[in-house]
Amino acid sequence: SSSFVASGLQQGANDYIRKPVAEAELLARVESQLNLRRTALQLEESEARFRRIADSVQDTIYRVEMLAEKPMLRFISGSVRTLTGYSPEEVLENPERITNLNLDSWDHYMSRLQSPIPVISRWLVAGDRIGWVENRPTPIYNTQGQLIAIEGVIRDITRLRAFDSLTGLANLDLLSDSINQKLNRTNTDANG
Repeated sequence: SSSFVASGLQQGANDYIRKPVAEAELLARVESQLNLRRTALQLEESEARFRRIADSVQDTIYRVEMLAEKPMLRFISGSVRTLTGYSPEEVLENPERITNLNLDSWDHYMSRLQSPIPVISRWLVAGDRIGWVENRPTPIYNTQGQLIAIEGVIRDITRLRAFDSLTGLANLDLLSDSINQKLNRTNTDANG
């Protein structure tokens, strides 16, 4: 009966065959299931390959899905550990760990992420030093033109910003931030 078929499908069955079995139908259904399994294995292999590539680059790759209630971080590559001091699992579990590292206005930063222009901001890099990061976001739109995700790459550019390209002198903002950070640490150590 159809209730047995429905129950079997709800419990995980992929298909069903009614008796008497026609040989051509049986072969077609078996071939269909084999094709589904091959496709699933190819997808798993492709995802594993992407993760290996993403985790082998120094830059941090991410995907944020723009849900109605709030943006949701769905993927972040393993190099986030070098940039933030947190594992990908820790960041996915609590994305505020990254937002708390941004030293610039978070609202201003987020508003600029919807543009394909690189966003440069100051962060606490590896959780203990002030540095500069470049975020190259790519807005993803659905067929109706609605923003559905932002995918991008975050790169630590602190060394690139260490020297002014025109004068060859140390970047004064970075130098000032570094001095202030060391002074604050010294004051904290002395007081505490």
